[in-house]
Amino acid sequence: MPTCRPRSDSGLVFALVASALVVCWAFLSGCQSCQSPAPLATLLGKSGEVVRDYQSAQNQWTAAAVGAEFSVGDAVRTQDKAAADLKLDDGSVLRLEADTLVRFLDRKPGSEEPAVDLVSGAATLEAGSEGALLRTSIGSARLSGGGKMVLRRGEGSVLYRVLVGQAHVESAAGAMDVTAGQEVAVSLGNAQLELSPDAKPALEAPEEPPAPTGPIVAQIKGTTVSLTAPGAKAPVRLKPGSATLGAGSLVVVGKGSRVELSQGDQSATLNAEGRYVVGAGGHLVSVEQGSYTIRSERPVRIDVPGGVIVTAGGALSLRREAAATAVSVETGTAELRGRNRETVVAGETGKLTDAGQATVGGRGLNYADLNLNAGQGLVVHDPAPPTAIRFLFAHKCGEGIVRLKGPKATAAGDDVARGKDAVALAVGPGQVSYELACVDEQGRSGPAVASGTVTVLADAGTKPVPQKAPSTFVDVNGRSYTVLYQNQLPQVTVRWSPAPTGVSGFKLHVSGGGRTRTLSSQQASYTFGSGSLGEGSHTLYFEGGGRVSRKTSINLSFDNATPTVALQTPANTGVGPGGSLHLVGTALPGWSVAVDGRPIGLDADGRFSVSANMPGDGRPLGVYLTHPTRGSHVYLRRPAGKR
Repeated sequence: MPTCRPRSDSGLVFALVASALVVCWAFLSGCQSCQSPAPLATLLGKSGEVVRDYQSAQNQWTAAAVGAEFSVGDAVRTQDKAAADLKLDDGSVLRLEADTLVRFLDRKPGSEEPAVDLVSGAATLEAGSEGALLRTSIGSARLSGGGKMVLRRGEGSVLYRVLVGQAHVESAAGAMDVTAGQEVAVSLGNAQLELSPDAKPALEAPEEPPAPTGPIVAQIKGTTVSLTAPGAKAPVRLKPGSATLGAGSLVVVGKGSRVELSQGDQSATLNAEGRYVVGAGGHLVSVEQGSYTIRSERPVRIDVPGGVIVTAGGALSLRREAAATAVSVETGTAELRGRNRETVVAGETGKLTDAGQATVGGRGLNYADLNLNAGQGLVVHDPAPPTAIRFLFAHKCGEGIVRLKGPKATAAGDDVARGKDAVALAVGPGQVSYELACVDEQGRSGPAVASGTVTVLADAGTKPVPQKAPSTFVDVNGRSYTVLYQNQLPQVTVRWSPAPTGVSGFKLHVSGGGRTRTLSSQQASYTFGSGSLGEGSHTLYFEGGGRVSRKTSINLSFDNATPTVALQTPANTGVGPGGSLHLVGTALPGWSVAVDGRPIGLDADGRFSVSANMPGDGRPLGVYLTHPTRGSHVYLRRPAGKR
């Protein structure tokens, strides 16, 4: 029978060492229990500048490379004009828009859903076939399989808007089901869960229209239209009038011409300088080059490189661009069908690339640097334009379209946007006029109900304001002159250069401002002191030595682009979002100053000194100046790290 013998001390030591080696080997070889936790998200792709920080060094930002992994407490931020795609650990994709900050939170015990804090900006969640569950700092949203939802950080709330599918949103205030096209706001402070009152179901995708039947009839307008029939070696010139075209024909429309095309209940207008194939593949028209418009009460399908465009009826324009087809919808809706699908409604623009990527513009920005009531004018002094301006409809429209006209630089590339109660567009630099038109229930845009002018100047506002009246010389020679002044009315000296010599005195006849007067002068010149010629138009001429000069017009006009304040606070503030900024400056006489909605008192010399907090959402702080007759100016100070 076996016996048990006690081990020697050396045997005990060997056993302990062996055990330690086993433990160390397991650690070094990465045993399952010793592995690091899987990342909560991975950076799939990016455009522009994307930065990140770590839980152990928050707000110490470094560049984020594609493939970067994020764990609890880490954050990722997109800078101006940047975007990022994050793959979450449940397989869903979170797309960050520009100026968006997301920090990853710890999960609830036993929970598997991704958890993020949308600190600022906006992001789009795209669920896989199994759906997605996303928890934020104030609630959660379960998105159906294949669904798509936009999260947007607002003032004291988070907005959830479902684009595709449906979502179940929960917060401390309760739960709510949200369907495509609806938006729910979850308030941070008082725990409210409200469905947006103007939320509507998503627009139904246009049905696939039936293939047109019957002959293809063309009305030729102009003399520069040619046709190459299928199998023909050379084109033939088409005369103005009606013609029947064979399926598969190539139509080239030259300068100064157009073609009205119809087949059955479908119709299209082929514009000048384009190449079109008609009747191919059972479709009315496809475009190789140029632009065309469609007006139809019935569905129309257009084949383009990268996919098809289907309109449910209405009016829209299409234009071939570099490797893409651009769409502008006037009335009705159109669906862009490529690798993805997007619906474009009246007032919006869309683009379908030859690679099949569909995008939509004309929806405006999701942020704004300042607000402007439609119909008002404004001069913006921005150290780093373009400036994001939110045009408030001011009860003129429930739903409307804002169009910009003139030189502009837009961050989103849009000069038109449609929205409810307000839309935001990026403007500048330069002078831009705008119009607001209301949209009816059928999606038709009406005439302009408000218009105005916005001037954006690349100006830090640190230039000293003029302290004395300017002076100018005008030759009385029959021409018309415009004299711009900035602060005080100018001193104007007028002279008659070819006046007769040897004359002992002259008379100067002046009319303007509702009165006429005659002034005497020993010489053929006269100096009006500051204010002697008022603002507006004046006509004057000299008389002397039996001769009369030609009548000359002088128009004195205030220069609305002139600085109205000199800020000593530099444009590079060094103050981040939410931080305190000390503003020091001097305003011109007659102008009132307000900061963050608070009127600011001026001393006898027009100087002011005040402290204000930068907005917490990363947008700029505005110094507003208003004058009873000369309009409004705003000077922007952007927080550190922001454009």
